[in-house]
Amino acid sequence: MRIGYLHSRTDAKQAIKDFEEFLATHKDHPQCARVTISLGGLYLRNLELDKAEAAFDAVKSTPNAPPGAVEEANMQSGFVKMMKYYASRDKANLTSAISAFDGLSAAADVRIRAKSKLGTAEALLLLGKAADAHEKHKTAAQTYSDQPYFKGLALYGAGICSQDMQKPEEAASEFSAFLDSQAGSTLADKDAAWKRTALSSLGSYIQVTIQKDGSLDKIPASGIVSKASYLRGECLYTAGKYKEAEKQLSAVVAAFPGTESAESANSAVARCKMAIGGEQ
Repeated sequence: MRIGYLHSRTDAKQAIKDFEEFLATHKDHPQCARVTISLGGLYLRNLELDKAEAAFDAVKSTPNAPPGAVEEANMQSGFVKMMKYYASRDKANLTSAISAFDGLSAAADVRIRAKSKLGTAEALLLLGKAADAHEKHKTAAQTYSDQPYFKGLALYGAGICSQDMQKPEEAASEFSAFLDSQAGSTLADKDAAWKRTALSSLGSYIQVTIQKDGSLDKIPASGIVSKASYLRGECLYTAGKYKEAEKQLSAVVAAFPGTESAESANSAVARCKMAIGGEQ
């Protein structure tokens, strides 16, 4: 088992063999549930989604599995179903994910409850239920106001939902709320503060941020300050607040040079200047 954990840092395939051998040989070992969860995570890393889902589901029937391990496995199973949706576009996976997450509303671990609520919101948005997703994010931001990482993700998610509902001013306000909740006076300061928050959260590896481009690669949770900053500028532009948009987007260009957000913001600044010139 320990060899498997060591291998998991550098050699996922060998770690999988180690854990599979452990589980086949020591079926009644008290660490079977935890090893099975680790095995599921390795399958997930290799994008072996069916195997990952089967591993997490197997924890439920593992002898003497502690309640916390079962709750974590159920949550992970929900996120695997989300990834299966991205791979297949079968919306049945989204409804299955929501069912898995809903069963965790009373989980003992606050991180599991928070992740599950955010996972439900993401699934609802992907199902075209942006208003319901928005409500879930707003509720999560209030419920987990003492959890900076989850509160931040919820505020960001609320902005994404408002943008999806074509409410640019509301979205801009929600992106502002996310940015304002980060320490520091500049975007660079806020980015650094958020990254410290993300790194200090044991849940930062979980797929909880909104996915927009349809691939299996998530928007890194550590990079959403630049994304929120850019989207706030775009929402201000859509709302006809061109001068505010130009100021916001120019700040993105200055704070995040060389990034995709800065490149997009630079083009948007030119649009803002044209719009301001047209007004004048």
